[in-house]
Amino acid sequence: GSYSDPRAEAVAPSEEFVIWWNGAISANLVKGPSRTSPRIQALGNNTNILFRVGPDADMFGRMGDRYSRIGYEDGYLPIVQATYDRDGIRYRETAFADRHTAAGPGGDTAYVRFAFTNVSKAIRTAELHADVILLDGSPATASGGRVLDASGALLMTVSDAGASFDAAAQRLTHRVRLAPGATASVWITVPYVPDTGARAAPTAAECQQIYDSARRSWVSLLSSGMTITVPEARVNNMWRALVLQNFVLADGPRFTYGSGLAYNDSTYPFENGFAALTMARYGHTDAAEAWLSHLIPASIDRQTAGWRYQNRRAIPLHLLYRKYLLTGSAAYFDTHRDELFRVADEIIADRHSTMTTTTGERPWHWGLLPPARPGVDSRAST
Repeated sequence: GSYSDPRAEAVAPSEEFVIWWNGAISANLVKGPSRTSPRIQALGNNTNILFRVGPDADMFGRMGDRYSRIGYEDGYLPIVQATYDRDGIRYRETAFADRHTAAGPGGDTAYVRFAFTNVSKAIRTAELHADVILLDGSPATASGGRVLDASGALLMTVSDAGASFDAAAQRLTHRVRLAPGATASVWITVPYVPDTGARAAPTAAECQQIYDSARRSWVSLLSSGMTITVPEARVNNMWRALVLQNFVLADGPRFTYGSGLAYNDSTYPFENGFAALTMARYGHTDAAEAWLSHLIPASIDRQTAGWRYQNRRAIPLHLLYRKYLLTGSAAYFDTHRDELFRVADEIIADRHSTMTTTTGERPWHWGLLPPARPGVDSRAST
């Protein structure tokens, strides 16, 4: 996925791509009702691109002794890389997502660069194959470096206009002849949702420019927060990767619960609130401010919170206290002071309502909250 400004409204679709263990990419998550639950559940990704290499179309990464496994660029940037050796050619995949243009119906675009290096001492041909697998079983077609679905919407582009497409196999193939030690590359792009616009296939130079810009943006974003350095490089990479991954998962002001899950469509003030505080602890105060503000309606609006209201209404007050301890900023309070005072006064009044006695002795429930209004489901006790 890509970065979205926490202070701006999220633009749909906001789901992330899936990059599988073998470098394959999935997009366009299809959702529908589950047979076991009335809730909306994720069913699967309709667009799937599987990469193969060599004259026999060996699946990229199939043989583990020649495969690096996927990993983040520099150990922490949300740019995935992997290498696979086959028949004297080293195939290196670099994949990332970006939304560099004005918001459109297609959402993010995945950019995939395959670099081919002849590591042998003889002239060899590098071959990259991209299998197009649509969950609905419909066929794809290709023209001028553009692969289209049955409706004519764009599924994929390739920077090599001379790449061939096998309609029967649903396979796009790129071939390049390489001298010993020589290197070449090709770019493939995949819009998250098939693009109905008449977009031309971007050139390799244009894709490289987008990659350079995305990399600079991630590095700049990370450097704007806390800097931690410990002797163990892997620890440094882990916390950096987790911080940036949170920015990938967040959709505008909504700090989501996870990626690609059914309950990712809901707001969880308790869990998401503490995650936002963690980001404040790492120095990303403005982002945390926006995410925490988004949680307020779900916490203090009776209709939105529903049976969770009595438990949830105090969460913004607690988050306010924790955020002020971390940042010393009162902006969160100043922005929502009327709502926060209303909830605080209501909680105080509710507690006073149980401070009554009929026998001259304090009851066990003295000062506790009265029965929930509306009734709290027995499952909720945050």
